[in-house]
Amino acid sequence: MPERKETPEAGRKATTERRCPYCQSADQIKALGQVSVYGGWVRALYCCADCDRAFLFCRKPFDFKSQF
Repeated sequence: MPERKETPEAGRKATTERRCPYCQSADQIKALGQVSVYGGWVRALYCCADCDRAFLFCRKPFDFKSQF
């Protein structure tokens, strides 16, 4: 049986705010291009250039039906 690898989400802090959960900086945040969707949340991997740590930005998915 293949060994189970850790997901990128393991051990990372998550936040719903658009700022680093480690140093609270909102100036130098960049997306790392990895997005996952589960549990009713969209989780995008971001990195803070100030403290050089990766974290998850979590949000609810957009409901395009309700906008029409």
